[in-house]
Amino acid sequence: MTAADGAALFAGVQTGGLALAADALQVLAAAAYLAGVGRLARRGRRWSRSSTACFVSGIGLLWLAVGSGLAAHDEQPTVHVVQHALLMMVAPPLLLLGRPVTLAVQACRRPAQVRLVRVVHSRVLRYLTNPLLGWLLYYGSMGAMLADRQVYDYLLTHPLAHDGSHLLVVVVGSLYWQPLLDADPGPWRLSPRLRLGSALAGAGVEILLGVLILAGAGAVTAGAVPAGAAFLAVALPTCGACCPALASSRGKRSRRRGARRAWTRPAPTA
Repeated sequence: MTAADGAALFAGVQTGGLALAADALQVLAAAAYLAGVGRLARRGRRWSRSSTACFVSGIGLLWLAVGSGLAAHDEQPTVHVVQHALLMMVAPPLLLLGRPVTLAVQACRRPAQVRLVRVVHSRVLRYLTNPLLGWLLYYGSMGAMLADRQVYDYLLTHPLAHDGSHLLVVVVGSLYWQPLLDADPGPWRLSPRLRLGSALAGAGVEILLGVLILAGAGAVTAGAVPAGAAFLAVALPTCGACCPALASSRGKRSRRRGARRAWTRPAPTA
């Protein structure tokens, strides 16, 4: 692949109905987040620039995966693998590190704060964010979409199912990463050892899946080597970047104290 071919992958935008709807949702999410930051600023509160950068970067990667010219070539094995890796492994943790729920609670008035906290600590959300369930859904869907040839072919030949799989992997990725990163307060509290152990066990699954793709034993047959290399090139750095943070008990205690203060402090009047 030449440099011109690589540039062509990212040129243009998707203009289909579902692509435009996805773009609109991403713009609305970014606008709502920045509006919350602005509202806090008008109240004299500062919001973390790193959190804002993480959330905006996550939105940008979502657009890159499903709204840019890259998505127009997702029938190519390498592009397909990179697309799903971005949607599962990179965009969700960045969005979560943006702490959107904490921002919403701080920016809202007191009645809305109470409702949001009730939702976060509801039984339904506690079940959905169960770390074991999230782990199984995350790696189960990853294996099904990249290792099962029938699922892979079905997604490539059914555009609606393919677009639906994008939403699915983002949701599953968020359910997996939320209890591990613990950036926003949630129903589950995992020790640093459990968080690190979960990530390392998952890294083993990702390495195995990458080797299967490289060997042509997974869903990808034509172009297996570049597809497998691309998968590992996204998966391994992501795990390497997250493991130190997951293992940091000091950072976790600090985040918990800050989160408790943020969630219990009454919102000032506008």
